[in-house]
Amino acid sequence: FVGAQLKSAHELFAATLSGLTPEQAHRDAGGNTVPIVAHFGHVMVFEDMIVNGLLKGGAPLFTSTATGFSAMPPQQPPWDAWGRAVKVDMSQAMDYAMQVGAAAEAFVAALDDAGLAKPLDVSALGLGMQNVGFMLSALVLNLHVHTGEISCLKGLQRLKGYPI
Repeated sequence: FVGAQLKSAHELFAATLSGLTPEQAHRDAGGNTVPIVAHFGHVMVFEDMIVNGLLKGGAPLFTSTATGFSAMPPQQPPWDAWGRAVKVDMSQAMDYAMQVGAAAEAFVAALDDAGLAKPLDVSALGLGMQNVGFMLSALVLNLHVHTGEISCLKGLQRLKGYPI
C-alpha cells in the first residue's frame, strides 16, 4: 500500500513539474513564497536523505550523483534565503529526481510488515521514536504538500498547475 502511494505521489510530482521553463521554475512570486525550484530541491534532497541515508543506512545519492542544484538546501528551516538564491538545471534535476524516486520505490517494494514496523530514533529531526512506515508516510505527505505548492505557484504564472 505504501509503495503504491509513493509511486503515485512521484508521478503527480513529476507531471506537475513537467514542461516548466527555467524562467518559470526560478520565478519568485514575492511575499512569503519561494520559487518552484526551492520546493523541488527540498523534496528530492529530503527523500534522498531519508531513504538512502536514514532508512537504508547508506550515503544519499547526492553525494555521488549530479543533482542539478547549485547548492543543497539547509537541513533545517528556514530555507527561504536558499530557495531564492538556488539555481537549477531542470534536466539534470529531473534525472536526479528519477533516481531518488526509483531507489525509494525499490526500497519500499522490498519491505514486509516487520520492515515497516522497524523502530527508528528520529529525535534529531524533532520526531522522537517512530518507525519506518511513519517516515515513508511523511515522505508521501511531503511530496503531496509541495506538489500543491508548485501547482499554486504555476497558477500564479497563469500556467496549468496540477496536470489532472
